Amino acid sequence: MIHGQCLCGEVTFALAVDELRLYQCHCSECRRVSGSSANAAALLPQTQFRWQGDANSIISYRAPSGYRNDFCSQCGCSVPNTIGDGTWMWIPAGLLDNIPNIRRTAHIHLTSAATWETSETTHSFDDSPGLEMLKQLLHLAKS
Repeated sequence: MIHGQCLCGEVTFALAVDELRLYQCHCSECRRVSGSSANAAALLPQTQFRWQGDANSIISYRAPSGYRNDFCSQCGCSVPNTIGDGTWMWIPAGLLDNIPNIRRTAHIHLTSAATWETSETTHSFDDSPGLEMLKQLLHLAKS
């Protein structure tokens, strides 16, 4: 069983699986909704998904393109939603609490990938470098 929740913990769910495969979507809509270079997610039959708490705080937005994003009304975090014919669930990977057997197996919409995604990283940190170091790395003046 894999558990997940939104940022504030209002929306909680469980996946009746021991293993999960992810994909990363690089389309512009996924970049916008995630605020990053790609949106990592899993697809799962709805029969293996269960809301654990009250899902009444979920709000849904559908773009003119058909892209759908469900999110928590408290913290704004994207949350799982049904896709296709309604028998499948889209699960944002960042919400998962315990990830014992998970791996990314696909990248999609690479022709839409952000140009900055493939740029070289010159500095890496196992933890936060701190605000002052980050400002230095981004060539920002001290305030």
